[in-house]
Amino acid sequence: MKLFHLPTSPWSERARWALYWNAIPHQSTEHLVMIGEVSLRAARRRLRNKITAPSMVLDDGTWLTDSWQIACWIDNEVRGHFFRGATAEVSRLNTKTESFLQIFRPVVLERMVNDYPLALEENLPRMFSKALHRPLRTVGGMGVKFLIQKYERPAIDQAEVSALLESFRQSIGEKPTVLETGFSYADILIATALQMVKPVSRKYWS
Repeated sequence: MKLFHLPTSPWSERARWALYWNAIPHQSTEHLVMIGEVSLRAARRRLRNKITAPSMVLDDGTWLTDSWQIACWIDNEVRGHFFRGATAEVSRLNTKTESFLQIFRPVVLERMVNDYPLALEENLPRMFSKALHRPLRTVGGMGVKFLIQKYERPAIDQAEVSALLESFRQSIGEKPTVLETGFSYADILIATALQMVKPVSRKYWS
C-alpha cells in the first residue's frame, strides 16, 4: 500500500501519525502541489473534481481518499484498538476538528504568503536542498496560492471558534489523554487542530 501526503498538511500528519503509531507497513510518497495533481489523478483514474492528500491506495487497489477514511481503516485493521471502542466519540471529535481546520486553513496560508516568507521556503518539496530554498521561495508561494484558490474560504464566526476551542478544552480536561483508556486517534485529532493556534516547538521536530 502507498500513502500520498503533503508534509505540511495537518490532514496528512494525521494519516502519517496514525500509520506510524499502529505500525502499519506502507510506502510513502510526497504529493507535489500543482505538478503532482496530474500524476495523482492518473493513479486514481479521476479526471474531475478535487484531488486531495492524504490519499492511500491499498494492496487490493482500493483508495482511501481522506484522513478519516484512513483512520477508520486502521482502526478496523487493529480490531478497534485505535479508537478504543469509542468510535462515536472519536467521530464527533473528527467533525469538530475538521470544522476548525477548514476555518483556519485559508488564514494560515494567506499569512504564509503575506507575512512569513521563510514558511514559503519550508513549504518546498523535500527534493530541493536547503541551499535552493531561498531562490525557490517564489515557487513555494505559487504552491500556497494554488491551495488558497483550490479551497473555499468559510466565514469566521468568533462564537463558533470559541465554542470549538472550549469543546477541545473539555475533551482534554486534566487527563493525560482524551479518552480515559489511553492514547487514541482522538489525541491526534486535537493535537493537529491546535497547531493552527500554536505550532509544535522545533525542539520536538525529528
